[in-house]
Amino acid sequence: MLKMSQIDTIKNMWRDGRSKAEIKEVTGLDRKTISKYINKEDFSKGPEMYAKEQRGSKLDPYKHIIDEYLEKQSEYFHKQRLTALRMHEILVTKHKAKELEHSYILVRKYMKSWRNQRRRNNGPGTLKLVWHPGEAQVDFGEADFIDTDGSYVRKKYFVMSFPHSNMAIYEILPGENGECVCQGLLDFFMFIGGVPYLIVFDNATGIAKRYANIVQQSELFTRFRLHYGFVAQFANVRSGWEKGNVENKVGTLRRNRLSPPLELAYPLQDFNRNVMIPDSFAFRAEELHYEKGKTGTELFIQDRKALMALPAKPFHVARIDTMRTNGTGCFRMESGHTYVLGSGYANDAVLVSRGAWEISVYTRGGEFIRT
Repeated sequence: MLKMSQIDTIKNMWRDGRSKAEIKEVTGLDRKTISKYINKEDFSKGPEMYAKEQRGSKLDPYKHIIDEYLEKQSEYFHKQRLTALRMHEILVTKHKAKELEHSYILVRKYMKSWRNQRRRNNGPGTLKLVWHPGEAQVDFGEADFIDTDGSYVRKKYFVMSFPHSNMAIYEILPGENGECVCQGLLDFFMFIGGVPYLIVFDNATGIAKRYANIVQQSELFTRFRLHYGFVAQFANVRSGWEKGNVENKVGTLRRNRLSPPLELAYPLQDFNRNVMIPDSFAFRAEELHYEKGKTGTELFIQDRKALMALPAKPFHVARIDTMRTNGTGCFRMESGHTYVLGSGYANDAVLVSRGAWEISVYTRGGEFIRT
C-alpha cells in the first residue's frame, strides 16, 4: 500500500485536472496503481484493517526519539542539521539501540519520509477573503452549561460556518483532538447532506502540527479528508481575519443561544443531534444577509448545491493503538483510567480504538472485547 502522502498527491493532481500520464510522470507509479487510488473512496481504517495491516519494525521504539531530534534541529544553524548517518550513530551509541547497528537504511528512509511530509504544505500562503458557495470555516469555542445535578460545567463546542450564506451549525464535543474534530465534521456532513469542498481550519489545532511555515496533518485526519474529498486549508499564525466568519459565529452563538446556559441532557450525542445542531442552523436563518439582500435560508440553497456528495460508507472515526496488558489482564490509559479485561487477556497485546465519545478494545485479530 502507498503512503498517505503519495495517495494525497494522486488525489490532488487528479482533482486539479491532471491526466494519469502526468501523474505517472510526477510520481513514478504505474497507471494501474494510479487508477486504483483515483477510484478509491473508502479511506476509513477500523480495527480489523488495522490488525491486518499492522507490521512491526525494529525502528518503531525509536521513532519518537528521531522525531524529537528532527523537530529540535529547526533551531540549529542550517549547516549543522543532522544527517541520517549521524542519527544512526546517535541511536546506536547514545540510546543503546544495538538492534539497529546494521539498519542505517531504515533510519535514512524514515528521516526522508519525515521531511517529505513536512514539505507537502510548504509555505504559509495567503487565504482568500472572498467566499463562494460550498466553502466552510470551523473553530472551537467554550461555554458553561447546566448539568443534570444543577451545577455549572464548562464544555467545548465546535462550529462550522458558511461565509457565503452566513449560516452556521454547532455541537458539543469532549475535546479538541483529532478524533473530536473528525467526529464533529462527520456529524455536520450528515446533517447538511453533503461535504463542503473547501474547509478552513484554525492554526493546525487538533488535526495537525505546525513546524514554522509547514503544516503536517495527522494520519487520521488525512484519511478522513481523502475519504470525503475536501480541501483543507489552515489559517496563518496571528491571522484571525482569514476565518473571521466562524470566529464571529463562535461569539454570536455563545451570546445569543448559550446565554443563559443551556440545560444538558445525556447522552450528549443525542443532545447535539436533537437540540444543538438544529437550533443553531435555524438561528437567524430568515434574516436578510447584511450585504446580499437574501435570507440565510435562500443563500444556503446555493451552498447546498455546491456541496460534494457523501460517500456510500461513513468514515470510522477512531485512532487505533496497540497496548499491552499486565498479569491480571488490565491496561492503563494515559489519562490514568484502568481497563480490566480479565485474566484471559493477561500479558497480551490488544487494539485500543479511541473515538471522540468512547474507547473500544479489540483482540489483535480485530475481534471486539468491550467498550
